[in-house]
Amino acid sequence: MSGFGNFGAGSSGWWNQAQTEVAGAGSGFANFGSLGSGVLNFGSGVSGLYNTGGLPPGTPAVVSGIGNVGEQLSGLSSAGTALNQSLIINLGLADVGSVNVGFGNVGDFNLGAANIGDLNVGLGNVGGGNVGFGNIGDANFGLGNAGLAAGLAGVGNIGLGNAGSGNVGFGNMGVGNIGFGNTGTNNLGIGLTGDNQTGIGGLNSGAGNIGLFNSGTGNVGLFNSGTGNFGLFNSGGYNTGIGNGGTGSTGLFNAGNFNTGVANPGSYNTGSFNVGDTNTGGFNPGSINTGWFNTGNANTGVANSGTVNTGAFITGNDSNGILWRGNFEGLFGLNVGITIPEFPIHWTSTGGIGPIIIPDTTILPPIHLGLTGQANYGFAVPDIPIPAIHIDFDGAADAGFTAPATTLLSALGITGQFRFGPITVSNVQLNPFNVNLKLQFLHDAFPNEFPDPTISVQIQVAIPLTSATLGGLALPLQQTIDAIELPAISFS
Repeated sequence: MSGFGNFGAGSSGWWNQAQTEVAGAGSGFANFGSLGSGVLNFGSGVSGLYNTGGLPPGTPAVVSGIGNVGEQLSGLSSAGTALNQSLIINLGLADVGSVNVGFGNVGDFNLGAANIGDLNVGLGNVGGGNVGFGNIGDANFGLGNAGLAAGLAGVGNIGLGNAGSGNVGFGNMGVGNIGFGNTGTNNLGIGLTGDNQTGIGGLNSGAGNIGLFNSGTGNVGLFNSGTGNFGLFNSGGYNTGIGNGGTGSTGLFNAGNFNTGVANPGSYNTGSFNVGDTNTGGFNPGSINTGWFNTGNANTGVANSGTVNTGAFITGNDSNGILWRGNFEGLFGLNVGITIPEFPIHWTSTGGIGPIIIPDTTILPPIHLGLTGQANYGFAVPDIPIPAIHIDFDGAADAGFTAPATTLLSALGITGQFRFGPITVSNVQLNPFNVNLKLQFLHDAFPNEFPDPTISVQIQVAIPLTSATLGGLALPLQQTIDAIELPAISFS
């Protein structure tokens, strides 16, 4: 490894970052990936200037040239693959798509700023083929044109603040109206309510409006077609300002909801020309950004396309600085600590404590335990080791302890009876059997006359035994366990 600020084996140059510490073999300036060279490239197998590989880290994308995005590409501002290429020709900042001219456009062939969709010309349009400011839908011409309800798409409206489709004029609500403040379908005139009418109705159509040529409900101002708006040419709901097609916005030409500013197609933005949501600043196609021209999310700064960056033109994530392509770049930390050396603490106590007297205390009332039954009872107390307790006193102190004599348990008496039997045997039969009795004493006295004196008896008939009973056995059981007396203890 050579150079400055590189991460990854075999890297050279300045601030190059491989996807792992064992990968690398890259050179150049601020590249992210392996087996690459050049300046500000992202991906593996990439060379040139500001190219982005379209394959996972570690897989060579084989991209060279300037500003290409994809794989197996070369040249200038190409996207896709070698067999399916398209040109990336955006002129401006923070454009996402192709052939956009301006700032913060998302889509293709847009001219202006903060347009979402294709073929829009103007500021803050949402849809396709719109010309003007803050239009929602398709083929609208003018400002603040939208659908019949807040946030819905309008189609083919020409004018200011129309809600619906095919309206021409100011503040019309419905379909195919021509004029000012009409509500309904195919009306021609001013302030008409209904369908297919011609002429002049009231100064306002709708209900609860204050002003001129309002067609919605509860509006204050001119040419409002929405609900609860205050201002001019608002087609949404509860907006304050001019040409707002969304809901709850304050400002100009906001197609989104709850914005404060100018031409925000997104929602909950503070600023202008924000396509994303919850941004503070301007021209942010991403969301939760603070700054300008951020296409990524949660960035602070300018023209960051990654996530959680602080700085400018960062395409990676979680980085600080400028032009980083990798992740966690430009970070620094500071560790401050204080070491306190060991020091002794000695405490000497003088005085006296005690004596400590524990008065007579009845722990338990007398317990009378009686055991009756036919069973065996056994009690076993295991060894209870008590470790040595060392108590040291430093200094001059007096301590005393007094415990009165007490009885731990009252006497315990066990009485009962052990009983066995009776035993009854029934239905027993002795089968036929032989009895051979050898008279050894005759052989000993007269060995010649009685060489093998034996008497044999044969029982040929079975002997039945219908029933026999052995008497029971009863033994008294009595045991007394004396109370445990603890003598008084006192020391000082």
